Amino acid sequence: MSLNSFREYRPKIFDEILGQDNIISVLKNQIIYNTYSNAYLFCGERGTGKTTTARVFAKAINCENIENYNPCNKCESCIKSMNNLFEIDAASNNSVEDIRGIIDKIKFAPIFSKFNIFIIDEVHMLSQAAFNALLKTLEEPPKYVIFILITTELNKVPSTIISRCQLYNFRLIDNNDIIKELKRILDNKNIKYDIDSLYTIADKAEGGMRNALSILDSIICFSGTEISNKVVAEILNILDDDIFFDLFNLIKSNRQDLVLLKYNEIYKSGFSNYSFIDSLLNFTLNIYLSKNKSTLVLINKNTSKIEKFENLSKDIDIDVLNKIIRLINKASLEYKLAMNKTMYINILLLNITELINNGKF
Repeated sequence: MSLNSFREYRPKIFDEILGQDNIISVLKNQIIYNTYSNAYLFCGERGTGKTTTARVFAKAINCENIENYNPCNKCESCIKSMNNLFEIDAASNNSVEDIRGIIDKIKFAPIFSKFNIFIIDEVHMLSQAAFNALLKTLEEPPKYVIFILITTELNKVPSTIISRCQLYNFRLIDNNDIIKELKRILDNKNIKYDIDSLYTIADKAEGGMRNALSILDSIICFSGTEISNKVVAEILNILDDDIFFDLFNLIKSNRQDLVLLKYNEIYKSGFSNYSFIDSLLNFTLNIYLSKNKSTLVLINKNTSKIEKFENLSKDIDIDVLNKIIRLINKASLEYKLAMNKTMYINILLLNITELINNGKF
């Protein structure tokens, strides 16, 4: 079983690229009408598909047998794409000499295709001298040359470079798209899973498919042919929602002694106080969001879990929830200054219990 899911399932055609429909549509139109810019600039967070899209686009531009505006990956140009596609990682090749090396290659027209395409990853890492050398090339490139520049930090790319490129902003991938892809991969690998585990992975991936697949590989390595949310939470060192549902039920019952004992159990299981505060804040925010039907879509959980949040929220006044959220947020800022951090959390939980049951503390 492969444990490099990102490489194994990396898209090879446009139709497999997730979450960038608008960009893919524009690039496909350029293939349809055979109208290309001399330079493109793809920017966005890590793992959103910038480099993958650049590679697919580069192949599609030169493909001899375009299939629904996707590269066929079978023709001579696709198979020999390494002869007309040059990739440079500016993180480790960022000097003016490296750019001059590209300029030397530009002098030679392509042999197996229409264009020579240069992909420069992490372009913001180039030195100022290298940017100056690249700028001159971007101003008057040969007609058979296309540049695709890629960056995660657009603010570090000189405006003179940006102005000479078609700019495409890659957005974070929606959690639903990530979950759908994770399902496909796990089904293909014959690995059993519960849906909560996929929501947890997607949430931790923060909009990056590559992040999600790296997490997935770690979990598969640990758990084998079956994945549960309990295992995922353990590996990612996060607290499962069920722990907080139990905690809040104790809080609502005004059992301060059991609340403190529950927290002590959590603390002794190995979770840090700061992780507890962060998870408590997220959980409370989800209770707040479940008070209003229109904000339920903001909760990144499956339907059954959302129903549990709704049921829990019915007995807690929204003004009280507002106060609790502000209280926990303040605690997250002040926590590092506390002399006795465990006692600080105990007092926080007692204050939350008082708020829920008496409206004040």
